[in-house]
Amino acid sequence: MKTCVINFARGGHWYVKGQKRLKENFLKFGYAGDFLFYSKESQLGCPMHDKMPYAFKAYAIQKAIEAGYTRIIWCDSSMYLHNDQSLGKIHRQLDKDGYMLVLNGWNTGQWCSDAALPKLGITREESFGIPHIMANCMAFDITNETSREFLRQYLAHSKDGSFRGAWKNEKHSASKDSRVMGHRHDQTAGSVIAWRLGMLNLLKNWTSYDPNNTDLRIVFITHPA
Repeated sequence: MKTCVINFARGGHWYVKGQKRLKENFLKFGYAGDFLFYSKESQLGCPMHDKMPYAFKAYAIQKAIEAGYTRIIWCDSSMYLHNDQSLGKIHRQLDKDGYMLVLNGWNTGQWCSDAALPKLGITREESFGIPHIMANCMAFDITNETSREFLRQYLAHSKDGSFRGAWKNEKHSASKDSRVMGHRHDQTAGSVIAWRLGMLNLLKNWTSYDPNNTDLRIVFITHPA
């Protein structure tokens, strides 16, 4: 089993510090796999973030697949493991379902632009019935056929404009529908893909924004470095 943790951090903000923290944190809890860390889109051959938001995630994961990694863990720079049980939980989840996707508190319709709907092959009303995932931490077992198909479609949508859209629906810049609050780029596309593929075991109580949270169900803390 060839495992990697992937992260992209660019700029002088806290992202680079978060990338460093991520590595130290995984090593602290016994992680023995590889780290595939990037800081420039040119390392991945992907569009710039301001042209296609978060396309670097799909390209980085594809690069890991091509390098022969069979277990892939994506973490944003804001993420780190909660405790010494976290890694084991991730691997047990991958053993069980072949993927680790965490449930967000919203529905996808609230975070999907009008322009993305036809690209994703859904209607506006359908979008409100689709659960929304958190794309800040995801993991996949590449030997699982469904995970491979998820990532194939994820990469395709990183190229078709599905990731592009306004962060907030100010002046209806994302949607003319007032129920829409903005667009969440790769997270929105990933949510639709998971729904379409029947990846419905979306995990609850796996993340917390509170660094002092003592709930043992928590696997990841998300907090700027």
